[in-house]
Amino acid sequence: MAGEAILSFAGEIQKQIQADGHELSSLHLDEATSNKLDSYLSHLPVSTSTSYPSIRRRLDHAGTELWNSCTQRMTNCSEPTSSVVLCKVKAFAWAMLDTAISNRSLGSFRVLKTAYKLVKTCIEHGCVAISLKVIEAVAMRLDALEHLETDVDKARLRQCNVHYYALRVHLAWLQGRSDIADHLFLKLPESITGDTCVLDLCFKVGSSALSCSQYDVAAKWLGRGLEQCKLLASSSEGSDVPLQDKELLILHALVRANTHLDTHDSKDNLVRTLGHLKSQYSNMFSIRLLELEVLARENRDVERYFQVLQDALKVMDASESSFRMCG
Repeated sequence: MAGEAILSFAGEIQKQIQADGHELSSLHLDEATSNKLDSYLSHLPVSTSTSYPSIRRRLDHAGTELWNSCTQRMTNCSEPTSSVVLCKVKAFAWAMLDTAISNRSLGSFRVLKTAYKLVKTCIEHGCVAISLKVIEAVAMRLDALEHLETDVDKARLRQCNVHYYALRVHLAWLQGRSDIADHLFLKLPESITGDTCVLDLCFKVGSSALSCSQYDVAAKWLGRGLEQCKLLASSSEGSDVPLQDKELLILHALVRANTHLDTHDSKDNLVRTLGHLKSQYSNMFSIRLLELEVLARENRDVERYFQVLQDALKVMDASESSFRMCG
Protein backbone atom coordinates (compact mmCIF):
# COMPACT_ATOMS: atom_id res chain seq x y z
CA MET A 1 0.00 0.00 0.00
CA ALA A 2 1.59 3.24 -1.15
CA GLY A 3 2.39 5.96 1.33
CA GLU A 4 0.49 8.56 -0.69
CA ALA A 5 -2.66 6.42 -0.60
CA ILE A 6 -2.42 6.10 3.18
CA LEU A 7 -1.89 9.85 3.56
CA SER A 8 -4.86 10.56 1.31
CA PHE A 9 -7.10 8.23 3.28
CA ALA A 10 -5.95 9.74 6.57
CA GLY A 11 -6.94 13.14 5.22
CA GLU A 12 -10.42 11.84 4.36
CA ILE A 13 -10.93 10.48 7.88
CA GLN A 14 -9.63 13.67 9.45
CA LYS A 15 -12.16 15.70 7.46
CA GLN A 16 -15.04 13.45 8.52
CA ILE A 17 -14.04 13.65 12.16
CA GLN A 18 -13.84 17.44 12.00
CA ALA A 19 -16.99 17.80 9.89
CA ASP A 20 -18.95 15.71 12.39
CA GLY A 21 -18.45 18.46 14.93
CA HIS A 22 -16.35 18.36 18.08
CA GLU A 23 -19.34 19.41 20.12
CA LEU A 24 -21.20 16.21 19.22
CA SER A 25 -20.71 13.09 21.30
CA SER A 26 -21.44 10.65 18.45
CA LEU A 27 -19.27 9.92 15.43
CA HIS A 28 -20.11 8.05 12.25
CA LEU A 29 -17.97 7.36 9.19
CA ASP A 30 -19.61 6.78 5.84
CA GLU A 31 -19.82 3.16 4.69
CA ALA A 32 -17.03 3.37 2.11
CA THR A 33 -14.62 4.94 4.60
CA SER A 34 -15.56 2.45 7.30
CA ASN A 35 -14.99 -0.53 4.99
CA LYS A 36 -11.66 0.85 3.81
CA LEU A 37 -10.58 1.45 7.41
CA ASP A 38 -11.42 -2.15 8.33
CA SER A 39 -9.41 -3.33 5.34
CA TYR A 40 -6.33 -1.40 6.45
CA LEU A 41 -6.63 -2.67 10.02
CA SER A 42 -6.90 -6.27 8.86
CA HIS A 43 -3.38 -5.97 7.41
CA LEU A 44 -1.48 -4.56 10.38
CA PRO A 45 1.32 -3.66 10.32
CA VAL A 46 0.70 -1.46 7.29
CA SER A 47 3.51 -1.44 4.73
CA THR A 48 4.18 1.43 2.34
CA SER A 49 7.12 -0.19 0.55
CA THR A 50 8.93 3.12 0.70
CA SER A 51 12.03 4.38 2.41
CA TYR A 52 11.72 8.00 1.30
CA PRO A 53 12.36 10.23 4.35
CA SER A 54 9.85 12.81 3.09
CA ILE A 55 7.02 10.25 3.01
CA ARG A 56 7.95 8.94 6.45
CA ARG A 57 7.92 12.47 7.90
CA ARG A 58 4.49 13.13 6.39
CA LEU A 59 3.16 9.84 7.75
CA ASP A 60 4.49 10.72 11.19
CA HIS A 61 2.94 14.19 11.09
CA ALA A 62 -0.44 13.09 9.71
CA GLY A 63 -0.60 10.09 12.04
CA THR A 64 0.11 12.29 15.05
CA GLU A 65 -2.58 14.79 14.02
CA LEU A 66 -5.15 12.04 13.52
CA TRP A 67 -4.24 10.43 16.85
CA ASN A 68 -4.63 13.75 18.67
CA SER A 69 -7.99 14.42 17.00
CA CYS A 70 -9.27 11.02 18.16
CA THR A 71 -7.97 11.56 21.67
CA GLN A 72 -9.76 14.90 21.85
CA ARG A 73 -13.01 13.41 20.57
CA MET A 74 -12.82 10.52 23.03
CA THR A 75 -12.81 12.89 25.99
CA ASN A 76 -16.33 14.01 25.01
CA CYS A 77 -17.60 10.69 23.66
CA SER A 78 -19.91 8.56 25.75
CA GLU A 79 -21.64 6.65 22.95
CA PRO A 80 -20.28 3.07 22.67
CA THR A 81 -20.52 2.78 18.88
CA SER A 82 -18.65 6.04 18.39
CA SER A 83 -15.97 4.92 20.85
CA VAL A 84 -15.38 1.79 18.78
CA VAL A 85 -15.04 3.91 15.62
CA LEU A 86 -12.54 6.16 17.37
CA CYS A 87 -10.56 3.12 18.53
CA LYS A 88 -10.33 1.96 14.93
CA VAL A 89 -9.22 5.38 13.72
CA LYS A 90 -6.63 5.58 16.51
CA ALA A 91 -5.34 2.17 15.46
CA PHE A 92 -4.96 3.44 11.90
CA ALA A 93 -3.21 6.58 13.17
CA TRP A 94 -0.83 4.40 15.17
CA ALA A 95 -0.22 2.24 12.08
CA MET A 96 0.93 5.39 10.29
CA LEU A 97 3.39 6.14 13.09
CA ASP A 98 4.52 2.52 13.04
CA THR A 99 5.15 2.78 9.30
CA ALA A 100 6.95 6.11 9.61
CA ILE A 101 9.55 4.84 12.09
CA SER A 102 11.95 2.10 11.04
CA ASN A 103 11.96 -1.08 13.13
CA ARG A 104 15.69 -0.65 13.52
CA SER A 105 15.44 2.90 14.84
CA LEU A 106 15.58 4.05 18.46
CA GLY A 107 12.40 5.96 17.63
CA SER A 108 10.75 2.58 18.19
CA PHE A 109 10.37 3.41 21.88
CA ARG A 110 7.93 6.19 21.03
CA VAL A 111 5.96 3.87 18.74
CA LEU A 112 5.83 1.18 21.43
CA LYS A 113 4.68 3.61 24.12
CA THR A 114 1.88 4.80 21.85
CA ALA A 115 0.95 1.22 20.99
CA TYR A 116 0.55 0.32 24.66
CA LYS A 117 -1.75 3.31 25.17
CA LEU A 118 -3.77 2.20 22.15
CA VAL A 119 -4.12 -1.40 23.32
CA LYS A 120 -5.32 -0.27 26.75
CA THR A 121 -7.86 2.09 25.18
CA CYS A 122 -9.13 -0.65 22.86
CA ILE A 123 -9.48 -3.06 25.78
CA GLU A 124 -11.47 -0.47 27.73
CA HIS A 125 -13.92 -0.18 24.83
CA GLY A 126 -14.16 -3.89 24.09
CA CYS A 127 -12.07 -3.81 20.90
CA VAL A 128 -10.04 -6.91 21.73
CA ALA A 129 -9.55 -7.91 18.08
CA ILE A 130 -7.83 -4.61 17.32
CA SER A 131 -5.68 -4.96 20.43
CA LEU A 132 -4.52 -8.38 19.28
CA LYS A 133 -3.57 -7.04 15.85
CA VAL A 134 -1.58 -4.19 17.38
CA ILE A 135 0.19 -6.42 19.89
CA GLU A 136 1.30 -8.70 17.03
CA ALA A 137 2.90 -5.72 15.30
CA VAL A 138 4.50 -4.70 18.59
CA ALA A 139 6.12 -8.13 18.89
CA MET A 140 7.94 -7.64 15.59
CA ARG A 141 9.20 -4.21 16.60
CA LEU A 142 10.40 -5.47 19.98
CA ASP A 143 12.25 -8.33 18.33
CA ALA A 144 13.97 -5.91 15.96
CA LEU A 145 14.97 -3.66 18.88
CA GLU A 146 16.49 -6.56 20.78
CA HIS A 147 18.67 -7.41 17.79
CA LEU A 148 19.91 -3.90 17.07
CA GLU A 149 23.67 -3.70 16.76
CA THR A 150 23.70 -0.16 18.15
CA ASP A 151 23.47 0.55 21.87
CA VAL A 152 19.94 0.28 23.23
CA ASP A 153 18.76 1.47 26.63
CA LYS A 154 18.42 -1.93 28.32
CA ALA A 155 16.28 -0.66 31.19
CA ARG A 156 13.90 1.00 28.76
CA LEU A 157 13.75 -2.10 26.59
CA ARG A 158 13.08 -4.27 29.63
CA GLN A 159 10.15 -2.05 30.64
CA CYS A 160 8.76 -2.27 27.12
CA ASN A 161 8.89 -6.06 27.42
CA VAL A 162 7.10 -5.89 30.77
CA HIS A 163 4.28 -3.84 29.25
CA TYR A 164 4.13 -6.14 26.23
CA TYR A 165 3.74 -9.33 28.25
CA ALA A 166 1.39 -7.69 30.74
CA LEU A 167 -0.93 -6.70 27.91
CA ARG A 168 -0.70 -10.15 26.34
CA VAL A 169 -1.61 -11.71 29.69
CA HIS A 170 -4.61 -9.40 30.01
CA LEU A 171 -5.75 -10.14 26.46
CA ALA A 172 -5.42 -13.89 27.01
CA TRP A 173 -7.54 -13.55 30.14
CA LEU A 174 -10.19 -11.54 28.28
CA GLN A 175 -10.32 -14.31 25.67
CA GLY A 176 -11.07 -16.83 28.39
CA ARG A 177 -7.65 -18.47 28.17
CA SER A 178 -6.49 -18.48 31.78
CA ASP A 179 -3.98 -21.23 30.92
CA ILE A 180 -2.27 -19.01 28.35
CA ALA A 181 -2.44 -16.06 30.76
CA ASP A 182 -0.55 -18.14 33.34
CA HIS A 183 2.01 -19.22 30.75
CA LEU A 184 2.63 -15.65 29.58
CA PHE A 185 2.85 -14.38 33.15
CA LEU A 186 5.91 -16.57 33.64
CA LYS A 187 7.57 -14.80 30.71
CA LEU A 188 7.40 -11.41 32.42
CA PRO A 189 10.91 -10.12 33.17
CA GLU A 190 11.60 -10.62 36.86
CA SER A 191 12.38 -7.70 39.13
CA ILE A 192 13.69 -7.73 42.68
CA THR A 193 12.11 -4.30 43.22
CA GLY A 194 8.65 -5.14 41.89
CA ASP A 195 6.77 -3.49 39.05
CA THR A 196 3.66 -1.32 39.18
CA CYS A 197 2.59 -2.52 35.74
CA VAL A 198 2.64 -6.15 36.92
CA LEU A 199 0.86 -5.19 40.14
CA ASP A 200 -1.96 -3.52 38.20
CA LEU A 201 -2.22 -6.52 35.88
CA CYS A 202 -2.56 -8.97 38.77
CA PHE A 203 -5.25 -6.86 40.40
CA LYS A 204 -7.22 -6.57 37.14
CA VAL A 205 -7.17 -10.31 36.49
CA GLY A 206 -7.75 -11.18 40.15
CA SER A 207 -10.69 -8.78 40.47
CA SER A 208 -12.19 -10.05 37.23
CA ALA A 209 -11.91 -13.66 38.41
CA LEU A 210 -13.48 -12.72 41.74
CA SER A 211 -16.44 -11.06 40.02
CA CYS A 212 -16.89 -14.27 37.98
CA SER A 213 -16.83 -16.42 41.14
CA GLN A 214 -13.55 -18.07 40.09
CA TYR A 215 -12.27 -17.86 43.64
CA ASP A 216 -9.21 -20.09 43.34
CA VAL A 217 -8.02 -18.20 40.26
CA ALA A 218 -8.73 -14.88 41.95
CA ALA A 219 -6.72 -15.88 45.02
CA LYS A 220 -3.77 -16.88 42.83
CA TRP A 221 -3.63 -13.60 40.89
CA LEU A 222 -4.31 -11.41 43.91
CA GLY A 223 -1.56 -13.27 45.75
CA ARG A 224 0.79 -12.44 42.89
CA GLY A 225 -0.26 -8.82 43.17
CA LEU A 226 0.42 -8.82 46.89
CA GLU A 227 3.95 -10.10 46.22
CA GLN A 228 4.50 -7.15 43.88
CA CYS A 229 3.25 -4.82 46.62
CA LYS A 230 5.80 -6.24 49.05
CA LEU A 231 8.65 -5.89 46.56
CA LEU A 232 7.67 -2.33 45.68
CA ALA A 233 7.29 -1.37 49.34
CA SER A 234 10.70 -2.78 50.24
CA SER A 235 12.36 -0.77 47.48
CA SER A 236 10.55 2.53 48.06
CA GLU A 237 11.79 5.29 50.29
CA GLY A 238 9.34 6.65 52.81
CA SER A 239 5.57 6.30 52.68
CA ASP A 240 4.03 5.50 49.29
CA VAL A 241 0.33 6.35 49.66
CA PRO A 242 -0.77 5.18 46.16
CA LEU A 243 0.96 1.84 46.77
CA GLN A 244 -0.71 1.51 50.17
CA ASP A 245 -4.09 2.15 48.56
CA LYS A 246 -3.45 -0.60 46.00
CA GLU A 247 -2.32 -2.97 48.73
CA LEU A 248 -5.53 -2.28 50.66
CA LEU A 249 -7.66 -3.11 47.62
CA ILE A 250 -5.72 -6.32 46.96
CA LEU A 251 -5.89 -7.47 50.58
CA HIS A 252 -9.62 -6.74 50.72
CA ALA A 253 -10.25 -8.74 47.53
CA LEU A 254 -7.94 -11.53 48.68
CA VAL A 255 -9.93 -12.01 51.88
CA ARG A 256 -13.17 -12.16 49.90
CA ALA A 257 -11.70 -14.77 47.55
CA ASN A 258 -10.37 -16.96 50.35
CA THR A 259 -13.67 -16.94 52.25
CA HIS A 260 -15.10 -19.04 49.41
CA LEU A 261 -12.28 -21.60 49.44
CA ASP A 262 -12.02 -24.60 51.74
CA THR A 263 -8.41 -25.73 51.70
CA HIS A 264 -5.82 -25.64 54.45
CA ASP A 265 -3.77 -23.03 52.58
CA SER A 266 -6.77 -20.83 51.86
CA LYS A 267 -7.80 -20.86 55.51
CA ASP A 268 -4.28 -19.92 56.58
CA ASN A 269 -4.19 -17.15 53.97
CA LEU A 270 -7.57 -15.88 55.14
CA VAL A 271 -6.48 -15.63 58.78
CA ARG A 272 -3.15 -14.03 57.87
CA THR A 273 -4.59 -11.54 55.37
CA LEU A 274 -7.51 -10.50 57.55
CA GLY A 275 -5.15 -10.12 60.50
CA HIS A 276 -2.93 -7.81 58.46
CA LEU A 277 -5.92 -5.73 57.38
CA LYS A 278 -7.15 -5.40 60.97
CA SER A 279 -3.72 -4.38 62.23
CA GLN A 280 -3.22 -1.74 59.54
CA TYR A 281 -6.74 -0.50 58.82
CA SER A 282 -8.82 -1.26 61.93
CA ASN A 283 -10.37 2.22 61.84
CA MET A 284 -11.98 1.64 58.45
CA PHE A 285 -15.64 0.68 58.37
CA SER A 286 -15.19 -1.44 55.23
CA ILE A 287 -12.62 -3.62 57.00
CA ARG A 288 -14.88 -4.15 60.01
CA LEU A 289 -17.69 -5.02 57.63
CA LEU A 290 -15.44 -7.53 55.89
CA GLU A 291 -14.59 -9.12 59.23
CA LEU A 292 -18.31 -9.43 59.97
CA GLU A 293 -18.79 -11.19 56.64
CA VAL A 294 -16.05 -13.68 57.48
CA LEU A 295 -17.47 -14.33 60.96
CA ALA A 296 -20.96 -14.83 59.54
CA ARG A 297 -19.64 -17.47 57.14
CA GLU A 298 -17.88 -19.30 59.94
CA ASN A 299 -21.19 -19.36 61.84
CA ARG A 300 -19.65 -19.42 65.30
CA ASP A 301 -18.56 -17.15 68.17
CA VAL A 302 -21.66 -14.98 68.44
CA GLU A 303 -20.07 -12.83 71.11
CA ARG A 304 -17.15 -12.05 68.83
CA TYR A 305 -19.56 -11.14 66.03
CA PHE A 306 -21.42 -8.61 68.15
CA GLN A 307 -18.16 -7.18 69.48
CA VAL A 308 -16.96 -6.54 65.92
CA LEU A 309 -20.37 -5.11 65.06
CA GLN A 310 -20.04 -2.65 67.94
CA ASP A 311 -16.56 -1.70 66.79
CA ALA A 312 -17.86 -1.19 63.25
CA LEU A 313 -20.56 1.17 64.46
CA LYS A 314 -17.98 3.17 66.37
CA VAL A 315 -15.78 3.75 63.35
CA MET A 316 -18.60 4.09 60.83
CA ASP A 317 -18.21 7.16 58.71
CA ALA A 318 -21.02 7.97 56.31
CA SER A 319 -18.66 9.56 53.80
CA GLU A 320 -18.35 8.12 50.31
CA SER A 321 -14.73 7.14 50.94
CA SER A 322 -15.76 4.79 53.73
CA PHE A 323 -18.32 2.95 51.65
CA ARG A 324 -16.56 2.70 48.30
CA MET A 325 -15.28 -0.83 49.01
CA CYS A 326 -18.34 -2.18 50.75
CA GLY A 327 -20.12 -3.51 47.67
